[in-house]
Formats: sequence, C-alpha cells, structure tokens
Amino acid sequence: MSELCPSMSNGGMMDDSQQANPGIGMPMQAFPKRSGFDVVAGLDRDIVISRYKEKRRTRRFDKQVRYESRKARADSRLRIKGRFAKKEGH
Repeated sequence: MSELCPSMSNGGMMDDSQQANPGIGMPMQAFPKRSGFDVVAGLDRDIVISRYKEKRRTRRFDKQVRYESRKARADSRLRIKGRFAKKEGH
C-alpha cells in the first residue's frame, strides 16, 4: 500500500520532504514571472489608462493648508531667516 500511496505509509501524515500536489501525474503549469506589476490587457488597459489621464489632469500643485490651527501657531512663532527660533530668555 505504501508503494501506491506514499502518504499512507506514515499514518496519513506528510513529512516536510513531501508536498501536496493536487494534480499528481500532471505537470505544473509554468506562469510567467512578473516584475511587481499586474499585466492588464485589452479593454481593462484602456480603462486604467483613462483613469490615469483623468487623475493627471486634476492634480493640484498649489500650496494647500490642511490644518488651520497649525498654520496659526507657525505664523505666531519667532523666526530667524525663515527658521523657527527660541526666544532669547529661555
């Protein structure tokens, strides 16, 4: 029985040297290696490119204040040549 089914010889447990192969006798299908990017073809590629172009069109490069309270605090702090500085008394 162990010759026909090697996993039965050790109580049904597989050791580290054996790996589960669902397609016993079938060669493993080789997949092309990717370099970190998903391969998108056809219509999906056109959709992805159009989304990219739309985002590129709506980019904002102007200065934007996210927190008004931080801006108010920074504006009130002492600066020397544009850098924050401590008061001389401290």
